[in-house]
Amino acid sequence: MRTAPPWPELPFGHGPEYGDFAYLHFTDDFAAGIVSDGKLLRGGHGIADEVGRLFAISGLTRPTLESLRKRLVAGGHDFPDLHPMLGHYDPAWRQVDARGIAP
Repeated sequence: MRTAPPWPELPFGHGPEYGDFAYLHFTDDFAAGIVSDGKLLRGGHGIADEVGRLFAISGLTRPTLESLRKRLVAGGHDFPDLHPMLGHYDPAWRQVDARGIAP
Protein backbone atom coordinates (compact mmCIF):
# COMPACT_ATOMS: atom_id res chain seq x y z
CA MET A 1 0.00 0.00 0.00
CA ARG A 2 1.67 3.23 -1.14
CA THR A 3 1.19 6.17 1.22
CA ALA A 4 4.67 7.62 1.64
CA PRO A 5 4.74 11.24 0.38
CA PRO A 6 2.69 13.09 3.00
CA TRP A 7 3.83 11.08 6.02
CA PRO A 8 7.11 12.95 6.73
CA GLU A 9 5.15 16.21 6.85
CA LEU A 10 2.94 14.97 9.66
CA PRO A 11 5.59 14.73 12.41
CA PHE A 12 8.50 16.70 10.88
CA GLY A 13 7.09 19.33 8.53
CA HIS A 14 4.04 21.54 8.91
CA GLY A 15 1.83 18.68 10.06
CA PRO A 16 2.04 19.50 13.79
CA GLU A 17 1.17 23.12 12.99
CA TYR A 18 -1.57 22.43 10.44
CA GLY A 19 -3.95 19.50 10.75
CA ASP A 20 -5.27 20.01 7.22
CA PHE A 21 -3.01 20.28 4.20
CA ALA A 22 -2.42 19.02 0.68
CA TYR A 23 0.95 17.54 -0.19
CA LEU A 24 2.29 17.70 -3.77
CA HIS A 25 5.51 16.01 -4.86
CA PHE A 26 7.09 16.43 -8.31
CA THR A 27 10.08 14.42 -9.51
CA ASP A 28 9.90 11.94 -12.36
CA ASP A 29 6.41 11.27 -11.10
CA PHE A 30 3.63 13.28 -9.55
CA ALA A 31 2.41 12.27 -6.12
CA ALA A 32 -0.18 13.87 -3.89
CA GLY A 33 -1.83 13.37 -0.57
CA ILE A 34 -4.48 15.16 1.43
CA VAL A 35 -4.32 15.25 5.20
CA SER A 36 -7.49 16.23 7.04
CA ASP A 37 -7.67 16.53 10.81
CA GLY A 38 -4.19 14.98 11.01
CA LYS A 39 -5.17 11.86 9.06
CA LEU A 40 -4.25 10.87 5.52
CA LEU A 41 -7.28 10.58 3.27
CA ARG A 42 -7.14 7.43 1.15
CA GLY A 43 -8.65 6.83 -2.25
CA GLY A 44 -11.23 4.29 -3.31
CA HIS A 45 -8.64 1.49 -3.33
CA GLY A 46 -7.23 2.42 0.08
CA ILE A 47 -4.08 4.10 -1.19
CA ALA A 48 -2.78 7.63 -1.51
CA ASP A 49 0.35 8.53 -3.42
CA GLU A 50 1.39 8.39 -7.05
CA VAL A 51 -0.82 10.16 -9.53
CA GLY A 52 1.28 9.58 -12.64
CA ARG A 53 4.69 9.04 -14.16
CA LEU A 54 5.68 12.26 -15.90
CA PHE A 55 8.61 10.93 -17.89
CA ALA A 56 6.73 7.80 -18.96
CA ILE A 57 3.98 10.02 -20.37
CA SER A 58 6.46 12.22 -22.24
CA GLY A 59 8.46 9.30 -23.63
CA LEU A 60 11.66 10.53 -21.96
CA THR A 61 13.80 8.27 -19.84
CA ARG A 62 13.89 8.89 -16.12
CA PRO A 63 16.85 11.13 -15.26
CA THR A 64 19.21 9.61 -12.70
CA LEU A 65 22.73 10.35 -11.53
CA GLU A 66 23.90 7.28 -13.44
CA SER A 67 22.28 8.47 -16.67
CA LEU A 68 23.97 11.87 -16.17
CA ARG A 69 27.33 10.13 -15.60
CA LYS A 70 26.92 8.12 -18.80
CA ARG A 71 26.10 11.28 -20.79
CA LEU A 72 29.12 13.05 -19.32
CA VAL A 73 31.39 10.12 -20.20
CA ALA A 74 29.98 10.13 -23.75
CA GLY A 75 30.83 13.83 -23.85
CA GLY A 76 34.47 13.20 -22.96
CA HIS A 77 34.55 13.33 -19.15
CA ASP A 78 36.47 10.64 -17.24
CA PHE A 79 34.06 9.50 -14.52
CA PRO A 80 34.36 5.74 -13.91
CA ASP A 81 31.67 5.94 -11.20
CA LEU A 82 29.48 8.46 -9.39
CA HIS A 83 32.00 9.50 -6.71
CA PRO A 84 34.37 11.48 -8.95
CA MET A 85 31.43 12.94 -10.87
CA LEU A 86 29.83 14.24 -7.68
CA GLY A 87 33.20 15.50 -6.44
CA HIS A 88 33.67 17.59 -9.60
CA TYR A 89 30.03 18.54 -10.21
CA ASP A 90 29.58 21.61 -12.39
CA PRO A 91 26.08 22.97 -12.97
CA ALA A 92 27.35 24.48 -16.23
CA TRP A 93 27.71 21.02 -17.82
CA ARG A 94 25.41 21.04 -20.82
CA GLN A 95 24.19 17.54 -19.87
CA VAL A 96 22.70 19.01 -16.67
CA ASP A 97 20.44 21.32 -18.66
CA ALA A 98 16.99 19.80 -19.24
CA ARG A 99 17.45 20.40 -22.95
CA GLY A 100 20.49 18.11 -22.84
CA ILE A 101 18.66 15.00 -21.61
CA ALA A 102 17.30 13.87 -24.95
CA PRO A 103 18.98 10.67 -26.17
